[in-house]
Amino acid sequence: MNWKQASLSQLYEIGFHDTGCALIHKQAAKEEIRRRKQSQSHRNTTQTKIRRKRA
Repeated sequence: MNWKQASLSQLYEIGFHDTGCALIHKQAAKEEIRRRKQSQSHRNTTQTKIRRKRA
């Protein structure tokens, strides 16, 4: 399964709410959620630094 193409709501559904899902898929969905959160956090930090330089 290509986790990068899944929407965040689909990942949450698989990772936390789908009771019939295989454990390996649950874990992979949770890892993708974690990866996206880290990526988003990094982008926010970079944007803050750029804004500070311009001010």
